[in-house]
Amino acid sequence: MKKNNSTNSNVTSMVATVSTAVAGVENSNLTPTIEREVRSIFDALTLKAADNMVVTLDRPRRGESNRGTIKVFRRADVDRQRAEEIALRNFIREGGNPRDVAKPRRAVPVMVYVFYPSIYDNRRLGSVAIYGSDAGMMGSWLKRSRSLFGRTVLSTTFEHGIEPFVSVKFAA
Repeated sequence: MKKNNSTNSNVTSMVATVSTAVAGVENSNLTPTIEREVRSIFDALTLKAADNMVVTLDRPRRGESNRGTIKVFRRADVDRQRAEEIALRNFIREGGNPRDVAKPRRAVPVMVYVFYPSIYDNRRLGSVAIYGSDAGMMGSWLKRSRSLFGRTVLSTTFEHGIEPFVSVKFAA
């Protein structure tokens, strides 16, 4: 798969500039919850996203241990998916058989952040799994900076699951 270096640097710089915007959630008078922190991170990423990027927030499904997922897409990929979906709907509306046409390809996220609670206090953010084509680069950047979204990073490990990802554990 060909990497797009400009997209990778956009995502990394976007994460770096978001750290200061999100740091205020920890210091607010409200009791911090994972949902508030994830929402604040999403708002900051959306604010700092490049014009060619789209940021989405997904709530966890029932039974999942994560507390939210933030996905970053290339705008061109999302626009292509929408155009294919519209073309399929128009084809069906005009009487065409949907089995005669290929399903639209889903947009593929450039970066995915999955947030998990702390094992010591499930109301606080404990770790985040970062998936993406440049997860290794993100992991090495985090080892140097020791900070993500305004939180101190305790450890980063590069792991292999269905897809390779960086597991980031936060200090308490």
